[in-house]
Amino acid sequence: MGEQRIKTILMDCDGVLVDSEMIYLTSLVHYLKLLGIDTTIDDLAYLVGSDIESITEKVRRQFGLEQYSVQELIDGQRRQFDEEFSMENISEMPGLTAFLEEMNRQDIELAVVSSSSTSYVEQIVSHLGLGKYFKVILGKESAGKAKPAPDLYLKALEIMRADVETTVVIEDSKNGILAGKSAGCKVIAYCGSRIKQDVSEADRKVRDYREAAELML
Repeated sequence: MGEQRIKTILMDCDGVLVDSEMIYLTSLVHYLKLLGIDTTIDDLAYLVGSDIESITEKVRRQFGLEQYSVQELIDGQRRQFDEEFSMENISEMPGLTAFLEEMNRQDIELAVVSSSSTSYVEQIVSHLGLGKYFKVILGKESAGKAKPAPDLYLKALEIMRADVETTVVIEDSKNGILAGKSAGCKVIAYCGSRIKQDVSEADRKVRDYREAAELML
């Protein structure tokens, strides 16, 4: 990634640790169907990487749902997601544990930085048995503004006492990539998710965690 040795890696959760974005977008399609809106996952893929408040505001405008408050739509989405989501259907991205093990062996510190709630991310990390690898887990409550604002990554850098010159962000969404870049970090786009997005702003792209490990070492 550069001349200086990488010391810190900040990783998104959804679409990076787990391929969960397909589950969320599917539930959103189903919820909008209940409201009389026919749409597809491809139509909604641009929403990935934002927090639920930002997503809801965009959906409300896009589909002319102003008769509902943002909170009403959030509550409806959560009910639908809770009906469809099962932790048993969540599995780590291929090669993730081996990647984390190797980064630990190289004394590279790791953190999860997500626009989802901290409790949700902690639940995912615990379910996968990955807690021992991460020094810090930050969710949307940890900073002022969600991605694409840099706030979450700036907070992670502060807590980790990390230098942007030796820190790499791994993201899968345009919003996440912009957040990492705005925080001053190099950003690797992980392209192993089933949801394909615009990752053109990333410094590098990888198809899997083997390629990611090669870039770090």
